[in-house]
Amino acid sequence: MRSFRTLGIVGGIVVVLVAACSEHGMSPPMPDVAPPPPPPSGPVSLRIASDGVPHPGVTVVFQAADSHVVGTAVTDASGVASMTMEAGGFVTAIDPFGPPAAGGANDLRTFAGVRPFDELRLGRDDARTGLQVRVTAPVAQNAASYTLHTTCGTGTLVATGTGKPTALVTLQGCTSAVDMIVVANDATGKPLRALIARGLAVFDGDTLQLTGTYEPIASVGIEYSAVPDAYTSIETHATITTQAPILSADATAAVQFGIANTMLALPGFFDTALRIDAHPVPAAPKLGVHGVLTWSSFSTNNFVQLWDLLLPDYAQRPTFSLPRSIFWSETQNGARILDDAPNFESSVPPNIGIPDVVIAKLHVARPDRTFDWTIATPYVGPVVTYPQLSPTPGELAVFDPAPGDAVDVVRLSTVDVPFGYDSVRANILNVVDYAELITDPTFGRISYEDLSP
Repeated sequence: MRSFRTLGIVGGIVVVLVAACSEHGMSPPMPDVAPPPPPPSGPVSLRIASDGVPHPGVTVVFQAADSHVVGTAVTDASGVASMTMEAGGFVTAIDPFGPPAAGGANDLRTFAGVRPFDELRLGRDDARTGLQVRVTAPVAQNAASYTLHTTCGTGTLVATGTGKPTALVTLQGCTSAVDMIVVANDATGKPLRALIARGLAVFDGDTLQLTGTYEPIASVGIEYSAVPDAYTSIETHATITTQAPILSADATAAVQFGIANTMLALPGFFDTALRIDAHPVPAAPKLGVHGVLTWSSFSTNNFVQLWDLLLPDYAQRPTFSLPRSIFWSETQNGARILDDAPNFESSVPPNIGIPDVVIAKLHVARPDRTFDWTIATPYVGPVVTYPQLSPTPGELAVFDPAPGDAVDVVRLSTVDVPFGYDSVRANILNVVDYAELITDPTFGRISYEDLSP
């Protein structure tokens, strides 16, 4: 095992002593072992489906990092197109969910920085199956009303002739096992107690008799520290999750001396998690809207230090430059530095978050055509580079922005995820809520910034 000791600096050079132990006190150092190189090339596939139904016949363009066309393919009966590629290229689907209506805009979706053996996915859920079930819960002492929260819908329970709260509710997009929480409220609507039922098998037309004991509602505290000077309050959206999000509460807290505190009334059951989605509100409008999503096991005491989690501010609105790039500028989201501020020192330099992912969208208009082009790409600084489709055979070159086009950047999102772009690339263009990027449900954080409208 090696050990390192810095001896000093001589002529600007750091002198380091390297030693290794053996049975006689010293042994030759072990050679450095480099990780194996990535495969030079391999298959890259894209699967396209809606509500689980494959989309055949979609044109997919596979390009190298320099826009050289590797090939084009059409999705097969299973909605899949594939091609052998080297790392770093682009995969673009043309109208993945069908051609536009008359006069509508074409839809292009591009994955950048792809790697061999990627299995990319494009999908959407428009027609989620609904189940109608009757739910009955026990009576809670002093309760005036009851609300039902599930992993696939909500409802209001009303006391029947038997005195038990009952509701006929429609659940959307349920899995094979549904979790439910019933919250008993007082006459003012304040939550009093709650009970949980887990893993219920639910079928259309079912009647479910919930059992169990109502537990006290917890007072969940969240303290935000090291809030930069530019922000006057923090908006919080907190969510209890089991196998999926089940119950949420919102609050807004004022910032004083870089600190904001908020309290939420939420049920705290064993083996649930708490997601905290924080949005700092600036004193003056900014070009970007910041968010920090943290999650961990449920706790009544939660601490979030925003100083090193907020991403760089957009300092200039993004602009498109021919032939294929978006540019913008960024500034550090300056932290509040106070000698008497708790938990951090005034001598510590700001440590801002660094994005891993950029999602951008162009709207291009010309007299005979309009199209929207969304791209997901690794963050390399305040620039996004699109592929050029002009080398592609056929008519796909019409989707390259050209002189005279009206080109607007209608979306710019930067995101910092726990395990980098590679961990989310396959599904990144399907994301509606940043919580969908959670890969480790036990603990973590995601920082993001979206361009203001």
